[in-house]
Amino acid sequence: MQSFQKASFDALLWQAAKKEDPLVERWTREGKLDEGLYFACAAKRLGVPFIAHPTPESVYPLPENWPIEKLGELSWILIKPYVRLGAQPALSDSLYLCAPHGKELDALAEKLQRDPQFGKRVRLTTPSQLHALQRASASKAAMKHHVFQLKRDHPNLSAHGKVKGSHSFVLFLSLMLVMIGSLLYTPLGILFNLLTIAIFLTMSMLRLISVQRLPHTRKTQANRLLSLFEGAKGLEAPSDWPSYSVFVPLFREGRVVPELIQSLCKLDYPRDRLTCYLLLEAEDEETRAALAQIRLPAFIELVDIPKGGPQTKPKALNYALSFVQTDLTVIYDAEDRPDPQQLKIAALHMLRSDPALACLQAQLAVDNAHTNFLTRQFALEYSALFDGLLPFLAFDKLVVPLGGTSNHFRTSILKQIGGWDPYNVTEDADLGLRLSRFGYRIETIRSDTWEEAPERYSIWLKQRTRWFKGWMQTWIVHMRRPGFLYRKLGRSRFLSFHIMIGSMLLSTLVHPLYFITFAITGWKLATQGAENGPVFFTLLAINSLNLILGYGGVMLLGRIWGARRYGFGWRAVLEMPLYWLIMTPAAWRALFQLVKSPHHWEKTDHGLSATRRSAPQQKVRSGKITPDVPISGKLGSYFRRRHSSMRRNPSTPKGTLLTIRVSSHALENNLLGDVSEREVIVYVPHGHDGAGLPLLVDLVGFTAGGPAHVNWKNFGENVPERLDRLIASGKMPPAVVAFPDCFTRLGGNQYVNSAALGNWEDFLIRDMAPAIEARIGCGGPGKRGLFGKSSGGYGSILHAMKHADFWSAAACLSGDMAFELCYLPDMPNLLRTLAKKDNSIEAFLAAFEEGPKYDGKDIHALMTLAMAASYDPDPEAFCGIRLPVTMHDCALIKERWQNWLKWDPVLLADQPHVIDNLKSLKGLWIECGYVDQYNLLYGARRLHAKLENAGVEHVYEEFPDNHSSIDYRMDLCLPYLVHSLQQ
Repeated sequence: MQSFQKASFDALLWQAAKKEDPLVERWTREGKLDEGLYFACAAKRLGVPFIAHPTPESVYPLPENWPIEKLGELSWILIKPYVRLGAQPALSDSLYLCAPHGKELDALAEKLQRDPQFGKRVRLTTPSQLHALQRASASKAAMKHHVFQLKRDHPNLSAHGKVKGSHSFVLFLSLMLVMIGSLLYTPLGILFNLLTIAIFLTMSMLRLISVQRLPHTRKTQANRLLSLFEGAKGLEAPSDWPSYSVFVPLFREGRVVPELIQSLCKLDYPRDRLTCYLLLEAEDEETRAALAQIRLPAFIELVDIPKGGPQTKPKALNYALSFVQTDLTVIYDAEDRPDPQQLKIAALHMLRSDPALACLQAQLAVDNAHTNFLTRQFALEYSALFDGLLPFLAFDKLVVPLGGTSNHFRTSILKQIGGWDPYNVTEDADLGLRLSRFGYRIETIRSDTWEEAPERYSIWLKQRTRWFKGWMQTWIVHMRRPGFLYRKLGRSRFLSFHIMIGSMLLSTLVHPLYFITFAITGWKLATQGAENGPVFFTLLAINSLNLILGYGGVMLLGRIWGARRYGFGWRAVLEMPLYWLIMTPAAWRALFQLVKSPHHWEKTDHGLSATRRSAPQQKVRSGKITPDVPISGKLGSYFRRRHSSMRRNPSTPKGTLLTIRVSSHALENNLLGDVSEREVIVYVPHGHDGAGLPLLVDLVGFTAGGPAHVNWKNFGENVPERLDRLIASGKMPPAVVAFPDCFTRLGGNQYVNSAALGNWEDFLIRDMAPAIEARIGCGGPGKRGLFGKSSGGYGSILHAMKHADFWSAAACLSGDMAFELCYLPDMPNLLRTLAKKDNSIEAFLAAFEEGPKYDGKDIHALMTLAMAASYDPDPEAFCGIRLPVTMHDCALIKERWQNWLKWDPVLLADQPHVIDNLKSLKGLWIECGYVDQYNLLYGARRLHAKLENAGVEHVYEEFPDNHSSIDYRMDLCLPYLVHSLQQ
């Protein structure tokens, strides 16, 4: 582009503008071509002035009867007479300020040729500036007719009223009488105790049902995600995608603005179908100043929110909604970091669903979860809700209380039901219920948005107060006509609404009082005579059951999803009761504010955490489907422009690679003639000497050795670069990682003791690990883990099963198991290959080693021979290899095959001591792609089922990929392993 002369470049832009060249338009939308330059060029060619920054005061107000949503279809606006724009003199006539494209540009050029005097009244500007002026001209009409539409059209569904003073007094007096009476009068205390138990149990049962239904819910979600693959194939052109509006309400968010803009720019969606609106309050100078330092791409526009009415997030959202006509609309908060593919995933869901689907809720997650007690509990709460409970509620078509962000709406439906309630300070829960009342459906999608959890109690208290107050508003508003609500929702959704909102609020308010009344009542019953004994023990039994089910249901959800997503152990789960107790002050504070200042919005400060990772690469996912890879080639590429360095990102602090040579007695005298001295490359993180850090061992797959994982990798990262990034971003704590050379003459290793290949279990445990720990001072009991894929995954799970006294954590990525599925199908191919060498294993191996070239069938044949030498070695045979089938007709030799099966992880899991070993681990990760070409998925599922039935804690995941090129999955398992070893 720099080779163009200025005149020729102007001509190029002019021709592109007239032809509606999509490349130029895409460049302007993506920020690659300055929007001002584009239209300044057009103005110069037309011979009219270009106005870069027109003022809102210069435009006429829009007539009130004008349809505001049609404004975007106009490419011009009238400017008042006697208004000075830029350096141009003021005129006594009105001016046309326009930003024409394509045919409109042609028409304007022809008009100016026919009527040169008309050019005196024409000014050009950019579309962004034009849209801002159009919104300014319509601001009064928008505030009058659109922002408060719900209050006007459905006053009974709006929280615009205030609680009367007399009602407040009666409410407060009633609560005090109940509490004092429960403490002083034993029968009333028993009644209060039983009522609170009933409330707690309804919530517990709903959570326990969601846990029980979880496998079916996740399977259905997985099938839906798979169906999107086919849906994406038909979307060839950008215009095939639905148009999207992204709303981001901002208020005093200067700290997070740079990261917000980065997150929005990472959204993988056609730019000509996407517009992001940053909603700014009139007095928010802090955020304006931060935005002024950033050159925004053309697809991001600023929307000024006028004063008037309550200053709340839903009011700002309604104002912006007045001007959009896109097919879909999504809400993000200022600190959000959504999955770049989230818009496409949501769009495909909407395209393939019926019109009754009004909203999709993405999963919310916390990326500073490990900072302190508050963030741990906040993350557990989010994980239990968005990973576990909401998918169940949506799947069963119950009432879904939306989260305040990552809600993807059909815009037309959102407008039809009145948008958001500007007076409700928790607008999301209200909107979810209102959609259900109007007969629409809400679903969840498997895509993450990462948020910042409050790290200080003062900030957490204000946020939680606002949430509780909004939920109270929602319950009061929708219970104004309970009979009508019941008929609208039906029995199941009506009950779920009361459990999710009403029971939750009441239980939080009385939580400490429940324990006090139970203790006092129980003490009185126990000390007032033997005749009260049966009553006391009955009450004790009922309360014990309530505590087990009540606490257990929530803690079970937290344990399942907290461990899967964040690697939390029992410590975080056992802290949950304390977290619930500190919610009570927030609930009472909310009740007080509901009376005094119901519409006051307590701002949550963002950008205060020092532990958020700078840019999430892959997300730690839970469950079976992990859409962290592109859904298809049509959904975009994860490749980035590489720097001049061979390292993927030279700015990331680089760890140190050491080389240690280990002379092993365990490998001496192996039948393959392989060397017994092995090289081990050891990664030590930047800024560490390795002392005291956990030790991980990388067991590589077949045809590779540990050093292969430290080599430069085209279009990606080698493992040390991946470790550098994970540690620098804060996603993974520092750890030492060993890459041992375990390559053999047969092309690979199963990491077992074998008379043929050598005693590789002993090498890892007795020779290699002690040598590394003695040299560096890392690892040690409770701080050793291993991971691997394919044969390395098999080695990891086998060592976890046999040597849990040495290893404390393991990750099996697509590991070999269910031998009859992954090995027996290769036997006929092996025999056909050997038949070419007169059925001689020795002749085949000699020819293979001579080269100069081998094909994939030879590699698979060699791999099967390596398995035979690993699982059933024969010291008398060539290289210790004997097959479990006959050479002539491939008949199974049962005695030999039984020797193989003794090493199958699926069958090993039937042995009690193996289960005991696995239970003793700090962390166990098992995963497999559900289109794995070696049938390993089915073995993984069998093993997962056995471990689950045996009560072995583990993470199990399936993901949408095959067996090849899945190193990106390390982004999930490696942080999990290190966090587990730190417990």
